[in-house]
Amino acid sequence: MMTHMDIEELPFNVTAKIGKAEIPMSAYLGLQVGDILLLDQKVGEPFTIEVGEKACFSAHPGLSETRKAVKIDERIHPR
Repeated sequence: MMTHMDIEELPFNVTAKIGKAEIPMSAYLGLQVGDILLLDQKVGEPFTIEVGEKACFSAHPGLSETRKAVKIDERIHPR
């Protein structure tokens, strides 16, 4: 039997996208631990926070006590 759950309590995915890289399949097949991928994002630039698959915020990386975290800079308004 399902229990009643308020909409405010429904879980959803939040993803911090720090950048993208496009590489050929041959490079992908040869990737090893310790290899470095160059991303399209520069250090210090804000990155995107997605809710579900929709970009919603820009943010910067940080720490909260001993855990990795993100600080929301602004809301990304849909066009």
